[in-house]
Amino acid sequence: GGGGTACRAIAIEMARRGWHVEILTAAFKHLPRRVVGDNIVMHRVRCLRADAGQCRPYEMVSWVVSALPWRLLRSVTWSMPRPDAVMSFHSIPSGRAGAPLARWWGVPHIVRFGGGDVPGWLPGELAGYHRLSNSINQRIVRGAAAVLANSEGLKEMARRAFPGVRIDILCNAINPNEFPPASPRKTDRPVRFVFAG
Repeated sequence: GGGGTACRAIAIEMARRGWHVEILTAAFKHLPRRVVGDNIVMHRVRCLRADAGQCRPYEMVSWVVSALPWRLLRSVTWSMPRPDAVMSFHSIPSGRAGAPLARWWGVPHIVRFGGGDVPGWLPGELAGYHRLSNSINQRIVRGAAAVLANSEGLKEMARRAFPGVRIDILCNAINPNEFPPASPRKTDRPVRFVFAG
């Protein structure tokens, strides 16, 4: 989905700059449980997620339940130096694992909204989930050192849900090596294009 794509692009850029990045995410079908790359380590924990591009409320809860034991184990056995920060892509469910880790290490917790974690986003599908998780979500967001949204529209929606919280924007990212700009072409006819997003 969008959060995974943005997280991937940001992680690759951070790693390219020499930062060490560790990612905790959901296991999905045949994907390996642990992946090690140049300055990036990805850990996938089991959960009930069935679709790559969508995560239902019960799947989110299953991820939190799976991530909690992993989080506690890693807190005790972490082999790398203390991280400089913990970033949660989505306040819920990811912040449920990220906020306690940040507290354990005494480092800043950064929350990046992606849509479904903001009350008002998909109100028909997620209204019940937002009602049940509101107090936890409020604590995660209000306790964060920085809160980010991926667009102006999401920022405004989040400001209504979390009044008084400063929210900055970190747009979804792409890898410019995968989508290089084309060289300009001279033409007398209008340019037509199709966009799917």
